Amino acid sequence: MLFRSITKRKTYFLNAQNSLGTSTTYMELVVNPSVPGAMQLLDIYPGSDSDTDSTPSKFVHLNGVNYFVATDGSAGLELWKSEGPGNAAMVIDLNPGIGNGTISNLTVFDNKLFFTGNDGSTGVELYVTDGTEDGTLLVKDINIGSASSTPTNFMVSNGFLFFVASNGADG
Repeated sequence: MLFRSITKRKTYFLNAQNSLGTSTTYMELVVNPSVPGAMQLLDIYPGSDSDTDSTPSKFVHLNGVNYFVATDGSAGLELWKSEGPGNAAMVIDLNPGIGNGTISNLTVFDNKLFFTGNDGSTGVELYVTDGTEDGTLLVKDINIGSASSTPTNFMVSNGFLFFVASNGADG
């Protein structure tokens, strides 16, 4: 998977590497791996086998920061950010502990990052973040309670963020 940083003009992508000549692979973030002198951005989940990879995915860029979904082994797949090599941090452990936050649909709108996620109690719902844990908020529990509204098909048009979701009663 390729990801181009708008401000740094470097290519970031998932790197599946062969470990010690075996068929075991792991995935971490690297910069320009096809170029001599390429470097790994960060080993978010240290180790060298498929049980210890961070599985970064779902990249999006906002205001010089790259956001993505990954795991460090102590939390499930959650929202992370990186401003460059050696600099990555989890934005929030949406579903605390090893449970996955089911982060998806990362969409930039109005200088904020909107996404869907599951905190373990409200189901999959719409969230917004300014890139900080305190600034990450549930926009609305559209399908009230533990059931999911499962927002999908995000589209930004004419100053609005559109998506499809179910409130459990009207579809």
